[in-house]
Amino acid sequence: GAAWMAGELTIHHEHQFSEAVQAVLRESIAALESAPGHVAGAPRVMLTTLAQEQHQLGLLMAECFFALERCERIALGINMPLAEILASASHYRADIVALSISPYAAAREVSEQLDRLRDQLPAEVELWIGGGWTQAARRRLPAGVQRVLSAAQVSAELARWRTLHSSDSNTQQTPS
Repeated sequence: GAAWMAGELTIHHEHQFSEAVQAVLRESIAALESAPGHVAGAPRVMLTTLAQEQHQLGLLMAECFFALERCERIALGINMPLAEILASASHYRADIVALSISPYAAAREVSEQLDRLRDQLPAEVELWIGGGWTQAARRRLPAGVQRVLSAAQVSAELARWRTLHSSDSNTQQTPS
């Protein structure tokens, strides 16, 4: 994308590169899914983008990070209206809603949508965002929205989530 904006690549070169990277990532996810092993206490992660978002490569990379951590993933693709994100999170009983936001997204619109989304999601559903938009000038995020920008941070946040929720399930299983 940056090379295209700098005039170093044409649109068709950028699209061809993106398609090749997406194919490799999808093959990697499929290989992980067929490998044996399950991680106990893995969260159900719903992956999508806000409406008007047309960039899916970041979303696919995020799915790879979650696949490596053996999370259950519900990949909904790009360009999801807010009402559909909320309905899907409920329908799929998501533990985490993960959004990819490209650096080209309108700051005010994204901030307003994140505010509304966090307000309307159940408190126990975490909202994680990543992508170029979240990196730009270390944008202010609404309370309860987690910025996740790297594979190492995904691993650390999932460890935190698992610890938090393993103690919740232990508490619930203890006889009164």
